[in-house]
Formats: sequence, structure tokens, C-alpha cells
Amino acid sequence: MHPVAHQVEVPLEQLERILLDHAREDFTGSVEIDVRITAGAVGFVELNAETHESQHFKTNAPAWGEIAANRPPRPAVDREALVRRIIHENEGKLRLVSTVRRVVGHFHAGELRELEWVLPK
Repeated sequence: MHPVAHQVEVPLEQLERILLDHAREDFTGSVEIDVRITAGAVGFVELNAETHESQHFKTNAPAWGEIAANRPPRPAVDREALVRRIIHENEGKLRLVSTVRRVVGHFHAGELRELEWVLPK
């Protein structure tokens, strides 16, 4: 696993290939390379759960037993419906986002002079 669990470094081979294609003696100008995250990337996201359960301590004090005995029964809770409702309310908050929107390579006579990293707005 990567040292920082919520980020992973993107290999630069594809970027290098695109830039090498423009590193020709007859090319002066720039090449703009859009960075996009495809829907298929979601299949590589891993969610790991770590459970922290609370401990409830019961007391044998008679006062607590008397209070509990006189309480009306609680209605059944549809826990699955609660989970689904809250997940639905938070839809769209868990997203994969690139830190870079575009990479621009500036060439003069086929020589890469500058690499510009355009950030998302």
C-alpha cells in the first residue's frame, strides 16, 4: 500500500510518450494533455472498515431495574432503511478528484522548454 492511503502516484509513462511524440526538430508550439479520471477507476477504490464498539455497563442498582420495568416497549427500528437513507443523503460526497486538470508542454524546435501543470478551478 502507498504510504499515504488516500492518494496514489500516477505513473508518468503515458505523459512521457505523448511528450516524446512532440519532441521533433520541426515542432515549435505546445501540446495540451487533459487529465481525466474514468469511471473504471472507481473499481480500484478500496474501502477498509475499522470498528470501534462502545461498551455499555449495566448496574444492578434496584432503581434502574424499576425504571426499565415500567417503560413501554420501544418500536422496532428499520436499521437498513436508516443506513440507506443516510447514504442517499450523502450521495456524491465520496469522489475521486485529480489534483491536475491539464498538463501543457511547451516546445521550441522539438525541445521541451517548460511543463505547465494546470490545477482544477
